[in-house]
Amino acid sequence: VQTCALPILGAAKLFADLSPFTAENIDIKTGAADVRVKLGDRAEQCRVNIHAGVSSISVQVPETAGCEISSESGLSSKTFNGFVEGGDGNYRTANFDTASRKIFVYFKAGVSSLKVVRY
Repeated sequence: VQTCALPILGAAKLFADLSPFTAENIDIKTGAADVRVKLGDRAEQCRVNIHAGVSSISVQVPETAGCEISSESGLSSKTFNGFVEGGDGNYRTANFDTASRKIFVYFKAGVSSLKVVRY
């Protein structure tokens, strides 16, 4: 799989384990939803775009990949353990520059709970 456009979700739950796939682009658009996505490190670069309203979003990224988070969020809580804040809503893992695989996560959210977890 190279591009994965998940359906637009209203009030719903989405639990997706995409780790077995070579996903390069993932687009998720939600309203009021509970979204949990697990990513793998099969692609050299993976771009994840998440647009959310009032949602709980959790993204799992492997420790073997470097990860960068860009966040535009209003009244959202953010839990990005293992990431260093670089300013302007950007966060990176310590291994970002040296990792051969990179994951870019972009959040645009209203009132949401945003979490990125390393596994």
